[in-house]
Amino acid sequence: MAAFACMIVSSRELGRVISVISYQLSVISDYLWSSGA
Repeated sequence: MAAFACMIVSSRELGRVISVISYQLSVISDYLWSSGA
């Protein structure tokens, strides 16, 4: 049961990390797009 709860927590953390990374990528791509244009 503890392992299941740990999996839930780690999946939530993973989702947060993925959202942060995707946000950073969108910011970088916007910057590159504006500087290239």
